[in-house]
Formats: sequence, C-alpha cells, structure tokens
Amino acid sequence: MAKIENDREALGHAIRAFNEQRSGVVLTGEIIEGKVVLDEAALRAIKEKFADAKVSFVAVNAPFDPDVHAAD
Repeated sequence: MAKIENDREALGHAIRAFNEQRSGVVLTGEIIEGKVVLDEAALRAIKEKFADAKVSFVAVNAPFDPDVHAAD
C-alpha cells in the first residue's frame, strides 16, 4: 500500500511541475475526415495567448491511425 501512496505522490508532483513549466496551450477537438478540427475553446485560447501571431501549426505528439480511430 505504501508503494501506491508513493506513486500517487510522485505523480502529483510530476503533474504540478508540468503545469508550472508548460508554456503552450492545451488543444482539444477531434479528427474529422483526416483533418484536425479544434474546438472553440482551443481557438480562443490560441487567439488570446498568441494574439500577434501570423503563422500557426499543430503538432500531434501521439501515434494516430485514422482507421483505428474512425468514428462508427
């Protein structure tokens, strides 16, 4: 049981450190017909954080297979 508590404490510390150090925006949305479609909250966050940006891109840092994740 002590290991589980130690793991929870370590995970909590890692999450706090990540939240303090991250500088990006959390992007949420969905993949529609092979294209990333961001939801309105994500678009607003980008606009607020990078109001003067002239160019943008989205990097997906996860394996993605559209055939596996296709909507039914």
